[in-house]
Amino acid sequence: SKELVEKGENRYIVCNEVSQVEEVPEGMITETFPAQKYAVFTHIGKLNNLGETIRYINGEWLPNNSTYERVPYGIEFEYYDQRFRLNSDDSELDLYIPIQEK
Repeated sequence: SKELVEKGENRYIVCNEVSQVEEVPEGMITETFPAQKYAVFTHIGKLNNLGETIRYINGEWLPNNSTYERVPYGIEFEYYDQRFRLNSDDSELDLYIPIQEK
């Protein structure tokens, strides 16, 4: 959020999609992400090399894209599924970056 960025902070949360919210366990919250267009990047490799993929997104793809730009303060997220295997060179996860037309 803009408020966190202005404070120099970041928030990292673990999420699980549900179809409905009936009772929220103590210590948990609900949050709804707004509908958004995303550029999806698949990181292949060990998690400690994720920075390389992020540098590509921020240093090459976004600056050189003539159609899309990052949504300011948009919600970015990582998607882990059965392709993810900790410390494996074949591991995969997806990075979702909110974008909009320039």
